[in-house]
Amino acid sequence: MYCIRFRRPASQTCWAYRAPWSPGTLNAPMPPYGKCSTMLPEPATGGPVSGHASPPITSEPVAQETLQPYLETLRLVLPTPDEILRRARRRKRRLTAAASLALLAILSTGLRLWNPVLEQHTLQMRIGQRGHWTLSDGSALALNTDSRIAVRYRLFSREFTLEQGEAIFTAAHSALRSFTVQAGPVLIEDIGTVFAVRHTDQGAQIGVMVLEGRVDVLDAQGRRHILREQDALRLTQAGTHTTHRNADPDRLAWRDGKLLFRQTPLGTVLSEIQRYRQAPIRLHDNSLATLPITGQFELGNLEDILAFLPRIAPLAVQKQSDGSLDIRRRPAR
Repeated sequence: MYCIRFRRPASQTCWAYRAPWSPGTLNAPMPPYGKCSTMLPEPATGGPVSGHASPPITSEPVAQETLQPYLETLRLVLPTPDEILRRARRRKRRLTAAASLALLAILSTGLRLWNPVLEQHTLQMRIGQRGHWTLSDGSALALNTDSRIAVRYRLFSREFTLEQGEAIFTAAHSALRSFTVQAGPVLIEDIGTVFAVRHTDQGAQIGVMVLEGRVDVLDAQGRRHILREQDALRLTQAGTHTTHRNADPDRLAWRDGKLLFRQTPLGTVLSEIQRYRQAPIRLHDNSLATLPITGQFELGNLEDILAFLPRIAPLAVQKQSDGSLDIRRRPAR
């Protein structure tokens, strides 16, 4: 007996039977397969069917009718050739995009680690000179007397090293390029602002003042200081630091060619004036160093400033042939 089972929808089970084949019936006409009936019981299972199976003979109408529900289901589940091609193209595009992003990430990381120098300069002001520059990225730099600064513009950073003196920075905002100033062991990082850095007294003191915005200061001891508008920070080689709120911006009047003093000790006034002249100034009476001085002076007329001091304080100023000045207490009359 040879049988074929066709599975149809849940309501029908089909079985077709054929008589066993034997050598004597080789040329005998074969009876047709049986037709399907509704809800026919399945034959009992008990191992393989005995006998010899005849070669398969198709019944085209029956096969199509039987398989039609499954063909429709396969059409719904399996993609068409066009859909297969579209999916392949989408996969190729996704793989290409992923590979491009990976390559871009590798290149970006490599460039940031490399961070090559695009331009570099050294700017220097001699004693008595002042300078102003607008840099290639739109940032501005003002340099005071007796100052020197190294400028390095890299691909992903803008780096300044204030070797000595005083500078005012106006940083152009850039999300891709950091803006840092190194002054001795102190690192100042700008966060889109205007600020001043002073590196004088042979590096014994470093001062930072914020005019606009905010800066992040990292000192030699690894301490971090956040300064905001009108904050000033003074750091010493000994590691001490002093922060002032509502700092007086008059001390930066030099960028406008002026010196402003308000009840400033004479010793500090003379130290400021000394920065703008070659010949030394000598104060012969230390008790005069705390004498308060108030006034506004033009940097272009330093000698006039010194000549004016005896009018506002009990001082005697004597100029020597080499240009040096000796300042003493004026004798009482």
